[in-house]
Amino acid sequence: MNAAKLIRAPVKAAKAGSILVVAVCTTAIIGAALVVYLQLASNQHHMTMRSQVWNSCMAVLEAGIEEALTHATKNFVTNMAGDGWTLDAGRYVKTNRIGEGFYNVSISETLPYEIISTGYLPAPYGGNYVSRTVRVVTLGRGVFVGAIVVKNFVELNGNNVKTDSYDSRDSNKSTAGRYDPLKAGDKGDVACTSGLIDSVNVGNANVWGKVLTGPGATVAVQSQGAVGSVSWHRGGNSGIEPGWRADDFNVSFPDAFPPFGLGVGSPPGLGTSVDGVSYGATFGNGNYQASTLSGNVLVTGNATVYVTGSIAFGGSDVLQIAPGASLKIYCAGPSAYFGSIINPNELANSFIYYGMSSNGKVEIKGNAKFTGVVYAPNADVTFVGGIELFGAVIAESATLTGSSQIHYDEAVTFELPVRGFEIASWNEI
Repeated sequence: MNAAKLIRAPVKAAKAGSILVVAVCTTAIIGAALVVYLQLASNQHHMTMRSQVWNSCMAVLEAGIEEALTHATKNFVTNMAGDGWTLDAGRYVKTNRIGEGFYNVSISETLPYEIISTGYLPAPYGGNYVSRTVRVVTLGRGVFVGAIVVKNFVELNGNNVKTDSYDSRDSNKSTAGRYDPLKAGDKGDVACTSGLIDSVNVGNANVWGKVLTGPGATVAVQSQGAVGSVSWHRGGNSGIEPGWRADDFNVSFPDAFPPFGLGVGSPPGLGTSVDGVSYGATFGNGNYQASTLSGNVLVTGNATVYVTGSIAFGGSDVLQIAPGASLKIYCAGPSAYFGSIINPNELANSFIYYGMSSNGKVEIKGNAKFTGVVYAPNADVTFVGGIELFGAVIAESATLTGSSQIHYDEAVTFELPVRGFEIASWNEI
């Protein structure tokens, strides 16, 4: 009996040893699995944290884009290298901190403005930074959004007063880049930001387009007046076509600034005689400065003229722009009176009048047809007689008399100045 017990004892010991080995191996496997799981959990945590930081970089770089858009709107042309921005290698650059991060943003020196913004935030579990970069191309929001755009009121006094539209870039809307009455369009909007009673007096005029006002404003239309689409007018209708009147119009009008400093421009050229007409002053290519303009004036090149005082053309005086030439006038005086303006060039930006903040009165007389735009947001602008303008007008107020007409060229929609910038394209790089 004792011998049998002695023989079976090693068997029990072997079984106990096997169980111990299994337990140790199982523990080791579980431990290894736990280590792997903890490593995976740690990696996932790191990836999650980095992903959160990476996503947060977008908010940082967007702040840079917002600052760039604000800067471009506020300081367009005149002060881009200001407000903490510096010009470096053809780009205006700035760096700003936001919390633990920062952004580097730059704006191209030339239009259309290209904005590149990079947002940085500290990387989790490390001393480096996570970054993202976006390139934005902007589009200027123009002020020339209709035939007549004003702050206070519009008076269309005359049975033959008319606004309509064409597009010098589109052969379907123009002929050889010029207005064609057979292709006339209905973008000749008359717009006013005020909410005054009768802020737009259409009278008996024909507005091939919409009448837009601020909230609460009213529009006066007499029995022969008409506002609406091409089909509305060609159908002989009067009154305002349904859907062609709105009272939520709101735009801003940036001031016009001098094109250069005092004393920078050259004086006008000496007078000359062309085709029997004597001109007291001539302007070729370049920048000019004058205390006033009067008499007959001839423009033969691409001229920019800064008039520090008033403009005083007589009723019979002629401002003649030669074919292929262009003229930009910046007027700082309180008033500008023009006789006939003759500009045979097809592009509306071949004649641009800028009335600065001190310019309160602009009057154009005669029966001339001319191409151009008038930007005088603080002036009362009056067309007297039979002026026919191929372009657009922006003013404090506008009055058209007689048979004056404005044919809005849609090509000037984004002509300078601009009232801000919007994003045309957005790409991460």
